Amino acid sequence: MNFNANLKEHCIIGIFKGIAQRQITNRQTGEISVITELGLYNIVQDDFGHSQEREIRIAVPKGLVDKGHLGKLTALNGKLVVMPVWYRVYATKSGASQTPYLANDWEASHMVIPEPLP
Repeated sequence: MNFNANLKEHCIIGIFKGIAQRQITNRQTGEISVITELGLYNIVQDDFGHSQEREIRIAVPKGLVDKGHLGKLTALNGKLVVMPVWYRVYATKSGASQTPYLANDWEASHMVIPEPLP
């Protein structure tokens, strides 16, 4: 299976791996925050013709976590999905970077791709 990670500019396709949470500490204030991410993976072919699994992390906005969406997302484990995202762009010491965030309307705009019949 070979999936293109960016089906559209604002959608990511992959197999749903699950949800993880991690803590980060603000270097200036010392405040601890919890970041919730969902994981997708897809198979890509490298320049040498080998298949590699690529993990994609999508941040889940706190509002969706607070509204109980994690249980709905967990039901997608193991399924091939198309997830709508928006990007937060920011500056880092080594240049610009971006983080994909799950769209607030993900329930209405995501898609589960059925598995092919044997």
